[in-house]
Amino acid sequence: VLDGAFLPHYRRKTAFRRMEEAVAELGRFDWLTDEKLAATRRRVLLGDYRRTYSASWLAGALGRARWWTGDEAGAFERLERLEQVTSDDVRAAFEKYVLSREPVRLYVVPRRVPLWVRLFGWLYPLFQR
Repeated sequence: VLDGAFLPHYRRKTAFRRMEEAVAELGRFDWLTDEKLAATRRRVLLGDYRRTYSASWLAGALGRARWWTGDEAGAFERLERLEQVTSDDVRAAFEKYVLSREPVRLYVVPRRVPLWVRLFGWLYPLFQR
């Protein structure tokens, strides 16, 4: 979160370099373990189980299933499909949609940089790692 908050206050070249470094680090797949995948699956499924009893969630799930697959029945198969996701599936999706794509770069110039960032922002890289 802190890195994301400070990113707009970097120079353009530094901000783009930091984003490229982050993608390269994620591309090593150190973060992709079976334990983390199981924990993420449990967290997503728990959120879905809680929302299943909400009419608005169910209506949204039906609409998304109809939009993506053309069949509303897909809304009721979501939990089973999530349980079948493997780390190989995650790796393949990340490689396809993140690593192999040409990045879109957008640099937003902040209107006002807070005084404390201007005065002490140069210290942030010293403490971030």
